[in-house]
Amino acid sequence: MNKKIGCDLDTITRNAPICNSGNGSNDVCDSSCNAESIALSLVAVAELLIIECKIEFTVVCQIIERKGSPSRSTTRAALINSLVKDSLRSNPRAKLWTHRGLNDPAADICHEDGVHLKDVGNKALYKSYRGAILFALSKL
Repeated sequence: MNKKIGCDLDTITRNAPICNSGNGSNDVCDSSCNAESIALSLVAVAELLIIECKIEFTVVCQIIERKGSPSRSTTRAALINSLVKDSLRSNPRAKLWTHRGLNDPAADICHEDGVHLKDVGNKALYKSYRGAILFALSKL
């Protein structure tokens, strides 16, 4: 995640009064990362964007649980999302965004590997990102 921050920070600060972050999903499956450190990193990025980069509002998107990874990752994703939500609760310039339609969806949204989204899942994710951006814009 640190490489992404370094590469994207200039672009973000030049162009965006808001930021929509969808990081952390690969880290959930990495056994060398614990849930607390992943959540702390996500909150730290949000705070960096607000304080150092003067982003007016940032949305941290929830980590989508992967069906094809070890069952432990499902529990970890839920824990990380909960920790991030609790940490951002007192910050009026940041919010954890919950992807509607991607939590216990009625439609089968994942490919057989359980990790990658089918077209219907990608469409739902796109709509959710759009909703997150519109929500953030309403906060400006």
